[in-house]
This record gives sequence, C-alpha cells and structure tokens, in this order.
Amino acid sequence: MFFLADTDHEADGGSMLLRPRVLIIDDRLTSRRLAMMLSQRIGLDPTAVSTQMEALRELESGKWFSVVLIDLDIPHDPEALECLKSLLRHRKQRGINLPIIAVTAYASQTDRAMCLNEGADDYLSKPYTMAQFSDKVLSWVAEFRIDQNRNVG
Repeated sequence: MFFLADTDHEADGGSMLLRPRVLIIDDRLTSRRLAMMLSQRIGLDPTAVSTQMEALRELESGKWFSVVLIDLDIPHDPEALECLKSLLRHRKQRGINLPIIAVTAYASQTDRAMCLNEGADDYLSKPYTMAQFSDKVLSWVAEFRIDQNRNVG
C-alpha cells in the first residue's frame, strides 16, 4: 500500500510513492522492536519512540503519519495517558485526522472502553498475533487514505 507524495519517496516507473508511516510510542524496547518489525512486514514505514516528548517532536518535525500506536496502561501509567491527551491536542490544533490505536496488555471490555473514552480511536490487546496487528493497523491506514483522498481537490 503506497501513496502519492512529493517527499520521502521511492521511484516506481516514474511515479513517486510514499510508504504509509506509523508512529509507535512504547516505553518497552522489546515492544517497540516487535511493532516495528510487524509494521515493516506489512509495508509500513515505522518510527518508534519511548516518551511523550519524543512523540511530539516527531509530530512537530513535519513528518506525515498515517496512524499512531500508543502503549496505554490505564490507570497505572499517568504519563502514557498524558501522552495520549497531548496527541489528541496536537491532532485538534492541526485539524488533522490522525488515527490513534491504544495498545495495552489489559484485554477486558472495561479496559477497551476506558481507552476509547480517553480518546483513542481503536484498541489492540497484547499479546497480539501478526494477523491481529495487520488487520487493525491496515484498516486504519486504509481509512486514513480514504479520508485524505476526500480532502484533495
């Protein structure tokens, strides 16, 4: 899955193509590496960070992201929740549609509802399979592309 773009591109028969980018925010190195590996396998260009400040720096850098994966440990990690709120503020201030998927080890319907109530667009429970990761992330990348195409022209 590729998108036409004018920066960070690959040549493909004269067309300029950009792989969809995913921003991965997780304080655990192993989790970041796994999400990066799976993202690459499904054709995405991942950027992984471990802190809220790094995440905001990536967003402020002007890079274009199709989706954000954020590790949330509600209610045990107030820093992760603050990071989510910062992402939501960034999205609102910029007027962009940037899907945010909460990734958490808590798998109950209550935990899912808490993540969604805090502003995440979707939820992915750990541990996840390649198929679960792929289905979830690619559905939002496709939705992002459809939304972006509606805003063009």
